[in-house]
Amino acid sequence: MLRQRWTIFLFMTSFCVLHGQIIEDFSTPGGLLSSEWLGDRAQFVVTDRDVLQLHDVDSGAAQLFQETIWQQKMSWQLLVELDFDPSRNNRLDIYLYSDTTELKIANALVLRIGENGNNDAIILLNVIEGKEEVLARGLPGRVAKGPVDLRINVSFENGLFTIESDNTGDICFFEEFSIRHEGSSINEHFFFGWNCIYTSSRSDKFVFDDIYVGPKIADDQAPAV
Repeated sequence: MLRQRWTIFLFMTSFCVLHGQIIEDFSTPGGLLSSEWLGDRAQFVVTDRDVLQLHDVDSGAAQLFQETIWQQKMSWQLLVELDFDPSRNNRLDIYLYSDTTELKIANALVLRIGENGNNDAIILLNVIEGKEEVLARGLPGRVAKGPVDLRINVSFENGLFTIESDNTGDICFFEEFSIRHEGSSINEHFFFGWNCIYTSSRSDKFVFDDIYVGPKIADDQAPAV
């Protein structure tokens, strides 16, 4: 049911397929990961649930990225499942945009899920040449306890980033925060993706699905039966 509802939501958000989009639900024949995903491909598998799952056997970090094109109005949507209590040592960094896949020197905007303590929030980071600055924090405790089943919706328009989430995996979004951040300085071609940081006991506990990155298109279609 959630997959069906997400498909309807995505259809409403991006009525037509435009150049520069990333649309991924991992339902390709044979369960193969698209060649457009770059990075630590061997550390991820497409399961029989048609989702992408981290699949390592030791502690470490694993990343995947895909190149796309910046638009004046942008939308990011994805579903993440973390079958653990997020922490600094077991966390997910979602790169809304990055000018490189070399993260130690990247200029990027990052959503972080996972910190120490009991008040874990969705955190927005501005990264300049690999150095992090906190721009905003969402609702305290929102992602403190696992399993985390979080659908994220981010939009950018007129210099304003708005981050929403549904912590049931559905599409009834709660606004975490809105913040002004200059998007005009972003390279036209940029990378979207994520970096999983994990201990050995969490090395197969990250799941991804229902990804859309591309133009934000207004829903001007009247409801119809």
